[in-house]
Amino acid sequence: MKFENNAAPLTGWVVFKEIYAKIIISILCVIGAMLLLQSSLNHLKLRALVAEATSSRLQISAGAIEAAIVRADSLGFSIDEMSGLQDLIDRERGRDPSVAQILIISPIGVAILTSGAEEVPQSEREQVLRRVLGSGDRITRLDVGERLYTGRLLYDSSDAVMGAVILTTQTASFIEQARVTFRRMTNAYLVIFASISALIIPFIIFQF
Repeated sequence: MKFENNAAPLTGWVVFKEIYAKIIISILCVIGAMLLLQSSLNHLKLRALVAEATSSRLQISAGAIEAAIVRADSLGFSIDEMSGLQDLIDRERGRDPSVAQILIISPIGVAILTSGAEEVPQSEREQVLRRVLGSGDRITRLDVGERLYTGRLLYDSSDAVMGAVILTTQTASFIEQARVTFRRMTNAYLVIFASISALIIPFIIFQF
């Protein structure tokens, strides 16, 4: 009979341990899933933010080229008649090693001047021209995966589009920065998860 009296409390304690374990595991799974989802969203946002920051930086070079073209247009020169424009875009490309190509195009998408060995792939050309020339936005950005295109429309003195400047950069030049930041964020989420786990386990046991 003594064995049977000890068996009942022991069985009850095992049941309570299973309940504690299930509750704790369920809560930690929910918290882990939320943190994982937030981390995935942050990863997507981070790439977009880095691409936007890179494009904004490239707009400085695009603005310098635009200013030179507008000055020449005010003197009655067309883009292909400008002297020193090729040297200018070569110089602007040399200032930023991440710039693979600078392209000046006409309003119908014909290349007028170019700097850099890399060309817009044929599979991406129509998409880029449609985004830069067809969107109606003066400043545009297009991330196609391996390459980031930054466009800027050029207007003449009558406010008509006389072309556009397109700067191309490899996304690998800024993706590594995003990865480093993402790894730091992931480590922070792991610390948060560990801290919550350390607090929630004794809280649940105390409450029950």
